[in-house]
Amino acid sequence: MRTIRARLTAIKRCYETQLRNNPTLAGKVTVRFTIVERGTVSGASATENTTGSSEVASCVVNTIRRFRFNPGPEGGSVDFSYPFVFAPQG
Repeated sequence: MRTIRARLTAIKRCYETQLRNNPTLAGKVTVRFTIVERGTVSGASATENTTGSSEVASCVVNTIRRFRFNPGPEGGSVDFSYPFVFAPQG
C-alpha cells in the first residue's frame, strides 16, 4: 500500500486530465492486479468503474502496470484489489 500511496500523483493525473473535459466527473475505479515474485505487476484490470469514463479507468490500469513493488514472497505472487475514489476538489 505504501508504494501505491507514494505514487498517487500519477493516478490523480489520470483523473484530472479527464476532469478538464467533464467538471462533474466523479466515482471509483477498482483495479485488481497481481504482484509477481520480481515485484512487477501482471494481470492488471479495472473490475469496477463508476466514473463513467473508460479513459480514466484505462489510464489508472496502465499506470498500475508500470509500478514496481517490493518483490513478492519467494516462489509466489500476491493478488490485490485497490479502489481509487475520485471527486472534484471544491
